[in-house]
Amino acid sequence: DQIKAAFDTFDKDSSGILRMNEFQGMLKVVMRLSSDCDLPISRVQRLWREIDTDNSGEACFEEFLRWWISRKETLIPYDHFYKNVRCLRSQQYDPAAYAPAA
Repeated sequence: DQIKAAFDTFDKDSSGILRMNEFQGMLKVVMRLSSDCDLPISRVQRLWREIDTDNSGEACFEEFLRWWISRKETLIPYDHFYKNVRCLRSQQYDPAAYAPAA
C-alpha cells in the first residue's frame, strides 16, 4: 500500500512509529517546503496533537493512517498557497465612491 510505504519512508529509524521530528520532516516534504524553510512550530505542534491521539509522544501507523485520510486534502503545498495570494501591487483598485472634496 502506498500510504504504508510513505509512512515507512518517513520513519527514519525504522521503529514502526513516527516521532515528532520525523513527522515534521514528513510535513516539509508533503508541503514542498524548501530545505531552508520551516513550518512554524505552533503549526507543527497543532498537527502533531491531531495525529498523536493517545498522547504517547509517538504515532503508530494506525494513528498516522486515520490522520492522513482526514487531513491529506488540507496539507496543500506552500508554493500552491502563495500562487493563490493576490499581489496587491498589481491590483486595480475600485475608484473612490465619492469625488474628493475641493
